[in-house]
Amino acid sequence: MSFFDEGDEPSREGGGTATRPRRSGGRTPEEQRVFVRRLVAGGVGLVVVILLIVLIQGCLSSQKEDALKSYNTDSGRIVTQSDQAGTQLFKDLSTGGSNPQNLQVQVNALRGDAEQQVEAAKKLDVPDEMKQAQQDFILALELRRDALTKIASELPAALSKQASSSGPAIAQITGQMQAFLASDVIYSLRVAPLIAKALDDNGIGGQRIAQSRFLGDPLSWLDKNVVTQRLSGAGGTTTASGKAAPGVHGHSLDSVIARHGLEDAVAGDAASRTGRHSALGDARVLWRFVQRLYREKEVPDITAAVRRLLRIPSLPPQLPPDALESLPEGPGVYRFYGVNDLPLYIGKSINLRDRVRSHFSSDYRSANDVRISGEIQRIEVEETAGELGALLREARLVKTLLPLHNYRLRRKLNACFVRVPDLAAAPEILANKDIDWSARREGAESLYGPFAAKINVRKLLEELAAEHGLCWRQLGWEKRGGPCFARQVKKCRGACIGEETPQVHNLRLATVLAPWRVADWPFEGRIVVRERHPDGRFEEAHVFDRWCHVGSARDEESLDDLVQARIEIDFDPDIYTILWSFIAQRRSSVHAVRPPIEETRDREYADYDPGLASFPV
Repeated sequence: MSFFDEGDEPSREGGGTATRPRRSGGRTPEEQRVFVRRLVAGGVGLVVVILLIVLIQGCLSSQKEDALKSYNTDSGRIVTQSDQAGTQLFKDLSTGGSNPQNLQVQVNALRGDAEQQVEAAKKLDVPDEMKQAQQDFILALELRRDALTKIASELPAALSKQASSSGPAIAQITGQMQAFLASDVIYSLRVAPLIAKALDDNGIGGQRIAQSRFLGDPLSWLDKNVVTQRLSGAGGTTTASGKAAPGVHGHSLDSVIARHGLEDAVAGDAASRTGRHSALGDARVLWRFVQRLYREKEVPDITAAVRRLLRIPSLPPQLPPDALESLPEGPGVYRFYGVNDLPLYIGKSINLRDRVRSHFSSDYRSANDVRISGEIQRIEVEETAGELGALLREARLVKTLLPLHNYRLRRKLNACFVRVPDLAAAPEILANKDIDWSARREGAESLYGPFAAKINVRKLLEELAAEHGLCWRQLGWEKRGGPCFARQVKKCRGACIGEETPQVHNLRLATVLAPWRVADWPFEGRIVVRERHPDGRFEEAHVFDRWCHVGSARDEESLDDLVQARIEIDFDPDIYTILWSFIAQRRSSVHAVRPPIEETRDREYADYDPGLASFPV
């Protein structure tokens, strides 16, 4: 048996021993080339198939993303229209005027709009991921439509002059407010979260999820008595005899009788003089009404309600009865003291008597006022010529005396600012105490603030970064390489990966920070602001230099001293805010003093013209 195939046996012609070359790998060179070509063609085909699959998947993914976005946009548009109808409805119910027919037409129109909104929602293209949200969305809109339909049908009876028909109709209308509230709850707890989840699950960011609130004031409109009172402006306000129609007015004696079932109190006739509109009959109604109040309500609640209506100050027992009578009615600051010389609270007002009284007449509402009422032992006041003087004095006293219950005006020591040192570096936070305010001149580098603390700076920058696509690495919050966190969640424009230069990024940062930029001092020297007390008893002049309050004077000699005084410029965030607001609103009240001659870092004022700032003779 031969080891060679038939065609591979050696040739013996010519006596030689010639052997044909063997094929490498069992193939001739030509077959090898064909095989390679087929292999390349197959690889190319496989790549094409893969690309087609990727392309198709990309198209499907893009189509799916567009469908989800479109549903969010379209449903948001519909629910916004529905909320606008709700706003109009409650406006019409409250201020419908004296024409009930006009109100009926308006409510019917809103009912038609609600029906159209339901139909529009049913015609939306709903992706599979939004099916559950769509069901709840339709339910919320149908609740609103059905409630509007019921209100429209009950309005004629509710506006009737007959109490027997208006009362049940108003009860039906009040009941529909529950349907409006239910629709708000369904949307806020089901529809909006389901839409947000579908978008998040598919990696879709930067979408605004519409919020909805159809029932604007649920605590009021869910109360039948409130609905009765607010419908009182819509018609049916009087009977043929000119008397108030029961069931419409909320506070007339007829309404009180109808609402609380006190008809038997005026059951007498005209001859007995115990019926309605008789002195004894009406007095009996009021007495029965007061008795019912004390049966159904707690005494403290009744007392608080009476005080709220009458604004009677509940003076703390430790203060003398006449403690409020001697208070002036002009502008100034007041201080509440306890058992020692540390003030409990410092406040200001343009009417000291009214403001101090309000602390005690509203103690049932403010927990802080309740605490103060229990601790206060004495009251001291300090009059100023005007509101600006009161604001300045309050800011200074709070920082000097550190009263127990004042917090907002204590922020000077912790105040800080943001600066962008150059367009290639991250922003820096500077403490107020580390800034040489005396050296700042017009054209100095921009500072942004003031902020109460560093945490407030971070909070603001995070909000601006999310809104304007700022880079966390360029803001100095991340040091690692690669895309920053904001880029990973598609909220960065790419400064971290080179898609935006640091210069362009920081230029955008400076632009969005512009509203917080500390304004340059808009005058060449110091300024004087004058105020006269409302009753003309005295006048004050306030001197400022580069947002620093130099002092206040009540006579010309003291004013001249303040204008020429050497001081160390110290930036107080509250003084800056107070003065900046005053200049913006009352620039004409500001009088500039002639520019100073600068010999050293401290400034001396020369050629001062007292006529520009002196008190009138």
